[in-house]
Amino acid sequence: MTATLPIFTNCKPNSEWAKLPVLDRKGWKRMPFGVFADSINERVEPSEAAEDIYVGLEHLAPQNLHIRRWGKGSDVIGTKLRFRKGDIIFGRRRAYQRKLAVTEFDGICSAHAMVVRAKSNMVLPEFLPFLMMSDRFMNRAVEISVGSLSPTINWKTLRLEEFDLPPLDQQRRLAEILWVMDETLERWRDSACCYDSYYQIVSDTLLRKDSSQHTTQIDNYSWQKCIFGDAATLQRGHDLPVSARIDGDIPIWGSNGICGFHSEAMYDGPGVITGRSGTIGEVYYTSEPYWPLNTTLFVKDFHGNNPRYIYYLLNSLDFKKYSAGSAVPTLNRNDVHPTPLWLPDLSDQLMIVEALDELVRNSGNLRRHIEKSKDMMNMLLERFLER
Repeated sequence: MTATLPIFTNCKPNSEWAKLPVLDRKGWKRMPFGVFADSINERVEPSEAAEDIYVGLEHLAPQNLHIRRWGKGSDVIGTKLRFRKGDIIFGRRRAYQRKLAVTEFDGICSAHAMVVRAKSNMVLPEFLPFLMMSDRFMNRAVEISVGSLSPTINWKTLRLEEFDLPPLDQQRRLAEILWVMDETLERWRDSACCYDSYYQIVSDTLLRKDSSQHTTQIDNYSWQKCIFGDAATLQRGHDLPVSARIDGDIPIWGSNGICGFHSEAMYDGPGVITGRSGTIGEVYYTSEPYWPLNTTLFVKDFHGNNPRYIYYLLNSLDFKKYSAGSAVPTLNRNDVHPTPLWLPDLSDQLMIVEALDELVRNSGNLRRHIEKSKDMMNMLLERFLER
């Protein structure tokens, strides 16, 4: 289940706060974390909370204070922790993932998390999440984690760690600024999600993946019914010793993208490459000369079709139904080639490519805005909290 959750509503703008010296550290006090925050250890069995909202670590996005996904108590087993609206869920296991979110509802969460509640006489609930999201807090959380495979934070250790805390009125002013920045960031994220959904709809429609849906409507176009192998020929890549992947400026493409450089090109661009073992489903396009490794399938022959169109067409396929093997699934070209499809003429291919390219550019611009907004927010947060 997903949802877009609102920010704290208690933090309302106040004209008097603007008079506060935001970066003036007079009155700040250094104190142990346990002095201004509590770890809530209210345990509950999922069988007793079958209809409650369940939030696991898998539902938390790194460096995102909002919970957009969750499950139900009936989905899980094992003892969980109870949280209340306004609490903070902090992933104490593998803290380097920076999973921390503010709850906008009651529910239960993974015992691999820590439920943190602000002591409101010492720290505002609106300000505490930002202190915990700062590099200063997160870096220290990683340092005090114990264990090698799944490093975990203990509350007994965390509560003794000291952090600088501003007076309450200054916390309120800082929280006001940071929540406005967070709201802007969330709107960029929502826009990016909308673009992803819109791209998928347009891609499904224009590429006409499901040939069973096409009847007389196809007569309006110069499209031909064929199989993927008629549109493009896939071939397995070539072996290249690791020792040869460090010389030159020709990119070597593996199942996870570029994995080195070579002095010679196996093929001139454009090229369309996808992983055939290990990572399956990622499709890459290059306009430059390249070398495809034997862990990939690449388009050997475009049969006169637009390479970008073939890239989008290959990217639209569900690789799960084509890959074989359980331990290490492998994608074979002979399983992809028979895929039925409708192939448009070159003019329609170009129209589709231009439409999808435009969506991809817009989506990329949105994501760049998101990263810039995150960087600005982190920079301001660190500036606020620096000693």
